[in-house]
Amino acid sequence: MKLNSRFAKEQMEGLHHIIARMTAGQDASGYFPQVVKLVVSKSFEVKKLAYSYLVKYSEGRPDDAIMCVNEFQKALGDSNPLVRAMALRVMSSIRVRMIVQIVIMALQKCAMDPSPYVRKAAAHAVPKVFSLDREQKEALEEVVERMLRDRSPMVLGSVMFAFASVCPERLDLLHQPYRKLCGLLPQMDEWGQLRTLEVLQRYCRVNFADPKAAYEQLLVRIRSALGDLPGDILRGAADEVIAVLKNDRMKDSERKVEIEKLLNKQRDEAFAEIVQCGMRITDYSAAEEEAGA
Repeated sequence: MKLNSRFAKEQMEGLHHIIARMTAGQDASGYFPQVVKLVVSKSFEVKKLAYSYLVKYSEGRPDDAIMCVNEFQKALGDSNPLVRAMALRVMSSIRVRMIVQIVIMALQKCAMDPSPYVRKAAAHAVPKVFSLDREQKEALEEVVERMLRDRSPMVLGSVMFAFASVCPERLDLLHQPYRKLCGLLPQMDEWGQLRTLEVLQRYCRVNFADPKAAYEQLLVRIRSALGDLPGDILRGAADEVIAVLKNDRMKDSERKVEIEKLLNKQRDEAFAEIVQCGMRITDYSAAEEEAGA
């Protein structure tokens, strides 16, 4: 293997051999210490292959990868947007909580990068950081909010995935970019279109539907969670859920715990839908009480 050679051509030959092994499904993680040294190469082709390797294996070799964080940070200032994007991808693949703040700073910088390719990489990094440290939700939510102002269809599809992963309950963030998202939807790739349509569908149900339908929508969600039980039991469960949602002394995390005691484990998107139903039921209940009086 020629990874330790001083010549870029020989380094390329070694990297091509490793990539071929990876493509064939063989484990090439043992080359990590040699490959990670090549991120400082002046050859773009060497860097590109080295970063491709590191994106795959950094998660499994965090202790080795963390030693090169300074080099990855320097690469964020490279003149080539592909290098900047790859450096962020590697940094966000290192599953070590002690460098989360460094990764978030890199992510914030890349979110404002002039290249849409780099901004797209930043959007992809958001859910990865969130899955590593959910305590960073507020900081990541701010990044998502900023990136929703982007005008590139290439970027926005990935931003919508980040939105759905980090803060699906914050549909209020979509008020301003809603029309823009609808207009750019045909220009997004198929993956971005699918994710954007899923989010916009929830947004429309909450903001454009008749509030009186919220209770029925909540019952549908509860029936999905508990099964086809008698109506009085489902309505009783709905009353309990609404009581939890209206309890202003609870935090969102506490509300989710209490609701999951009633309805079993809920996905983030399902819980977000329940919360939005509760917000709409407040007006509907008031109207019902007024009518009953």
